[in-house]
Amino acid sequence: MSLRHHSYVVTTLQLGEDDVGIRFGDLVVACAEGATELDWELVVYATDPEPVDHGAHHLTMVTAEGRDLSGDAIVVRSVDGTHVFRGAGPIAGVDPGELD
Repeated sequence: MSLRHHSYVVTTLQLGEDDVGIRFGDLVVACAEGATELDWELVVYATDPEPVDHGAHHLTMVTAEGRDLSGDAIVVRSVDGTHVFRGAGPIAGVDPGELD
């Protein structure tokens, strides 16, 4: 089974209407052979060590290339300013054809 994927550097992040100051963000989008949906996960290192509330959040992201991406995600882990979000649906702004 093959897996196509692509990594994006995320420079800005909003959780709902709230801006999140981040030092670094890494978004990985993947698609398994034969799958119809993209899987995605975002890891961010925030400037504020406060945890993010568990549950679902709407994420709006801008990549280092200035690309706007968005989607709903759940918090997998939030410890000392490191937050891991797992996509809980489609991600807008990514074309499956651009995955390697």
